[in-house]
Amino acid sequence: MLGIIFVFIFLTLMLLLKVNPFATREKLIQMDSIMHEAKRDMIVGKPPNKLDRMTRGFYRQLRLAGISPGAFTLITVCIFIIGFAAGMFLLLAPSLALTLGVAATTLPFLLVLVRARDKSEQESEGLEALMSNVTHAYISSNNIITAFEGYSAAKHKGLDPILHSIGPVEEFIIDVHTIDPSVENALRKLQSKINNRFFDDWISMLILCQSNRELMFSLQPIIKSFNQQKIMQMEAQTSLKMVWLEYVTLVGLALGFLLALRSLYEVWFNIMVYTVFGRALFALLVFTIIGTSFYMLRVTRPLE
Repeated sequence: MLGIIFVFIFLTLMLLLKVNPFATREKLIQMDSIMHEAKRDMIVGKPPNKLDRMTRGFYRQLRLAGISPGAFTLITVCIFIIGFAAGMFLLLAPSLALTLGVAATTLPFLLVLVRARDKSEQESEGLEALMSNVTHAYISSNNIITAFEGYSAAKHKGLDPILHSIGPVEEFIIDVHTIDPSVENALRKLQSKINNRFFDDWISMLILCQSNRELMFSLQPIIKSFNQQKIMQMEAQTSLKMVWLEYVTLVGLALGFLLALRSLYEVWFNIMVYTVFGRALFALLVFTIIGTSFYMLRVTRPLE
């Protein structure tokens, strides 16, 4: 019965977030276009509602992490089963085992957030190279389309044409040449496809440069600020690793103490397992660990 209740709650959450548990990774990439539309709406002054922001944010994290909705659902169910089984073996109480199983289902969310963060940091490296190379080419040639075409050609230099990837830059070039000759419209579409504050400022300045070429020299300070932010982030990584090490150590000590109760303090272990007060304290401890884990992710997020 407890398992059925969990499955019902989990499926309800998936429906609210509009997550298709049977979607493939290709379908997930297609869903990313919805987030592009959302950002375009925000550019023209029509922001989405709160549920839409949560849905699109969740899909964006899945895409960055490289995990399809189907794989995420499967991982979550498996983690729940493992957590419940471990709870039954170690704690000998179905209610505490269910608490541990439900708490364990937050691990896939943490996995997605951590992997998405790492992927985002990797993408920022390529994003800085894109902005820098295009800016130099644009200042030299005074032609934004030529600058983007030069960057795309350099990126694919030496690759078999079959292996050429179609990314946001290539889509920008295709838009200008075959769909809409308006460079400003194409730049706004490109802006909607990449979620980065410095990139947004850079594209906005490129749009202004189309009507006032003297502003092109304002592009370099944006790239410099981007680079300085990355340097600050790298310097903070060491301190953040120490904070995470201390946090994981404290969590390990707390959980280890609970396991030690079973063999060293059987009376206290029985109080925790067989009394409402003890179970409430156990649930409070577990969900406090979950809450602090997400809080740690938030306060140690990259500066961007």
